[in-house]
Amino acid sequence: VEDRGAALNKLEALFKKKDANSDGKVSKEEFLKGAKDAAKSETQFAAKDKDKDGNLTLEEFKAAGGKKKKDA
Repeated sequence: VEDRGAALNKLEALFKKKDANSDGKVSKEEFLKGAKDAAKSETQFAAKDKDKDGNLTLEEFKAAGGKKKKDA
């Protein structure tokens, strides 16, 4: 499905943008940078960080991104 592929490409681009030091993972600090609602962002980070190592891999980022609720 093209829409899913386009969404994954957008998630990969967002991941790379968030990965400020280009180490292949997004730290909590990188994830929260520029967040308008820090508490909500911290909750989102915790939900995405499946292995609880304090970093998001691209796989964790993409898996969680696909489960975002859309506006009705």
